[in-house]
Amino acid sequence: MNTLSYRDPNTRWNRHFWLCAALIFTGGLLLRLYLGTQFRGYIGDQSLFVDWMNAVHQYGVRESYLYGKDQNYPPVFIFILGLYRWILDGLGITASAGHLSMKILPIAFDMLSMAVLTLTFKKLSSGARLVLLAVLSFNPGLLVDSAMWGQIDILHSTLMVLSTVLLLSSPLLAGVLFSVALLAKFQAIVIAPVIGIVLLRQLYHRQFRATLLFVAGLLMAILPVLLYFAANGTLGTMLTNAYGSAVNMYPQLSLNAMNIWYYLLGDPGTSDATVLFGIVTYKMLGLLLLAIAVIGVATYLLLIKEIRISSLLIAGAAVNLAFFMLPTEIHERYSIPALLFLVLVPFFERKWMYAAIAFSLTTYVNIAMIMSTGSGGDFGAEEGQSRIGDGPGNFGGGHGASFSMHGSGLSNDLMYGIGISIAMIHIVILLWVVFAMSREVLDERKKRS
Repeated sequence: MNTLSYRDPNTRWNRHFWLCAALIFTGGLLLRLYLGTQFRGYIGDQSLFVDWMNAVHQYGVRESYLYGKDQNYPPVFIFILGLYRWILDGLGITASAGHLSMKILPIAFDMLSMAVLTLTFKKLSSGARLVLLAVLSFNPGLLVDSAMWGQIDILHSTLMVLSTVLLLSSPLLAGVLFSVALLAKFQAIVIAPVIGIVLLRQLYHRQFRATLLFVAGLLMAILPVLLYFAANGTLGTMLTNAYGSAVNMYPQLSLNAMNIWYYLLGDPGTSDATVLFGIVTYKMLGLLLLAIAVIGVATYLLLIKEIRISSLLIAGAAVNLAFFMLPTEIHERYSIPALLFLVLVPFFERKWMYAAIAFSLTTYVNIAMIMSTGSGGDFGAEEGQSRIGDGPGNFGGGHGASFSMHGSGLSNDLMYGIGISIAMIHIVILLWVVFAMSREVLDERKKRS
């Protein structure tokens, strides 16, 4: 399965498929709207988004980087916020943090992602695409990030997936989408090693046209944006705020990501500039581990006999999981791209299903816990409490549970224990991914010999 086919007689779009797809899609939408009303979400992020919307409305996209409060997202996201403010104004609605008005945007991109991905993987059977739509509609990790938290990580995550899987069949479009991903969130750079190795393989086999088309697509999308900001002298400010600030903004071992630095190799609040041994700091060690992981993914892509859609999804899942697990300064929501890649792999390699299920659940718990306990987190409008669960330790939904990582007694111990357990499960998933990739390479070598 080397390319995505758009003319497969085995996957006809019949009435039964459309009816089932519409029901699943509607169910996913209604669930998101319900969760959006039941959880205020992460007020800190939503308040910033409101400020940025207002800055765009007052100063325009370019000047908003000069006057917007802590505006550190790339221009595509800022433009989307400005457009959303314009739509709300037309409807007579005022966006407010903690309300559904600030959840509609991430919910809309959730729904768009579900539709686009279901259409993209048309080579799958009709039944498999319905399952894919259901997985995307009701995945707890995706639900907690958008409908509950109020973030829009699904945007750059989907663009990362599309720019990767379309690399073989539509390199020009892949280049455009990768540029848009970078212009939406700098984290999209994580997928660059996967794309780079595939392009190098193509160059080695003298497939120059595909590489040139990808580069052309890349420039087609990014150059107009750079020129747009350069025209009035705001390019430097935009690059500094949107990309330069992504490094060292929170210089600690882990910013709530339950990875190897979450009480396993150190207190997550410790400065990552702390010297571990010799001249090696925690940050340097984390980057070294990530570099080793990237080399491993590159080796996988170089050694397998043929680059397939499954190979690209596996490599994308591995490099994003490594980025979430190994460096310092990682946020809890940086797991979303890895999750999206990971839930797609089982549709091509079924043995990955258990890893996808486990990571979906642990991603939900990680993000839900931080939404409940972090500064700017989810607090009920009336009771002043978190709306994450029915009682102590329950993250399933409802009202009235108040969790505090800084509390005392069983509640604090329970939260600490859950965090450690999730971090250890994440390590097991990462090790399984390494094993599965290594096993695939070794099995191919045995077949050749």
